[in-house]
Amino acid sequence: MEQKQADFVNCSINGTKLLRLFHKWNKTFNADMANKFEINRLVREKSGLSWRETAEAIDSFFEFIKDALREGERVEIRGFGTFELRVIPAKECVTLKGGRKIIPAHARVVFKPCEKLRMSVWNVEIKNTPQGA
Repeated sequence: MEQKQADFVNCSINGTKLLRLFHKWNKTFNADMANKFEINRLVREKSGLSWRETAEAIDSFFEFIKDALREGERVEIRGFGTFELRVIPAKECVTLKGGRKIIPAHARVVFKPCEKLRMSVWNVEIKNTPQGA
């Protein structure tokens, strides 16, 4: 597993200088893990934009998805997949302590990958699986 040194990033948010240390535990981070920081780094490398510009673009993208889902819309990203809300109906269940509990109706975000994405990860080596799996 490849390890990289943590990055110190100077950024300005609302005029305040911040010094961010990502993954301060052990001062390393796992290169196999994808997160917003890694997405930002990859977009910066390919586009040549600044850290702040890419961070704003990525945040805007995620806000767009959240807003569309809040309005009940389906978000389809061609070549990647579809985000949508599924309504989970209210149900009654019995707890181990003998009481009855009603779980109210709620919405759940569902992601359905497109065929191209599913096939591209079909034969990926699976790491860190539990012993019984």
